[in-house]
Amino acid sequence: MNSDLLYFRLLLIYLLIMIVPDKVLSAQICLKNGDCLHGQIVDQTETMVTIQHSNLGLLVIPLDETVALSVPVDADPTVANSDAKELPEQWKHRVFLGFGGEEGNDVGFHVKTGFSSSYEDDFDRWNITARYHFETEDNEKDDSKGHFHITKDWLNPETPWLYFLQWRYHYDSFKYWKHRVTFFVGLGYDFVKLDNFDFIGRAGIGGSRTRGVDDRLYPEGLLGIEMAWRPNEINELLTEVTVYPDLGDLAEFRTYSKLEWRVKLDAARGVSIRSSIEHEYESEINENEDDERHFDLTYFWGVELEF
Repeated sequence: MNSDLLYFRLLLIYLLIMIVPDKVLSAQICLKNGDCLHGQIVDQTETMVTIQHSNLGLLVIPLDETVALSVPVDADPTVANSDAKELPEQWKHRVFLGFGGEEGNDVGFHVKTGFSSSYEDDFDRWNITARYHFETEDNEKDDSKGHFHITKDWLNPETPWLYFLQWRYHYDSFKYWKHRVTFFVGLGYDFVKLDNFDFIGRAGIGGSRTRGVDDRLYPEGLLGIEMAWRPNEINELLTEVTVYPDLGDLAEFRTYSKLEWRVKLDAARGVSIRSSIEHEYESEINENEDDERHFDLTYFWGVELEF
C-alpha cells in the first residue's frame, strides 16, 4: 500500500477516536397526562424531541404534548417548573457512504465515506468533518484523497460578531504537494441567524504547510461565506464559498466551493439522503505533471446516518 495513503488512513482513524464524546445527554421529560420519561436525547426539532428509553426504545414526542420542562436527570429538581421548551444543545454526529464521480485531475467513478460532528450553544460552535474517497476502477493510478477539518467559533449572544479558528489536513495523491496542513484565525459575522436560515461571513489570516514534491510554508488569507437553509423539517440546503489568497504572491490563490442538499427519509432513525457538489481551484500547479489540472469538480450522493 502507498505509504502516503497508509499514513493518512492511520491519522484519520486516530482523529476520529479522539473526537468521540465522553458524555451522553440524559433528560427527564414530563407529559401533559402526568407521565415522566427518562432517556437519552437522540434528536430535537422545533416541534418534537426523540429520546432513547431503556425499556420502551426509541420514542418521538411532540413538544406540544409536554409540559413546559425538560431537565437533565441529575439537575436541580427546582428547575422542573421553569419554561424549558428549548432542550439542551448536544453534539450531532453523522456518518456517510456515497457514490459519485470527478472531473479534473482524474475522471472516474468514486466511493466516498465521511464523518462529521457539530455542536452549538450560546457561546461555542464546533464543526468537524472527515472525508475519504477512492476510485473503484482498476487502473494504475492511485487517486485517493481525503481531509480532516475543524472549525471552532467563539460566539457572543449580545453581538453577531465572532472569533474563529480553523485547521485542516488535506491529502491528495494527484497533487504535487500530496499533504497540506492549513491553519487560520480570524473574525466572523452572523449576518442572518434564524431558526431556518443562517448566513455567515468570515475573514482570517494564517498559512499553509505542504509536504511532497513541493515542501514549503507560505502565508495565506481567508475570505468566505457560508449559508444554511432549512425550508422545512425534511430538507436542508448548505453552501460555502471560500477564497485563499497567497499573501506572499497575490497573483496566486486557491478556492473551495460546496453545494450540499440533505433530505431526511426517517427523522426518528436519523436516515437521510445527501447529495453534494464540491469545486476546488488552484492557480499554481506543477506544469511538469500532465495529469494535474487547476481544478477538481467532485459530485456524489449517498446515505447518511445521524446519531
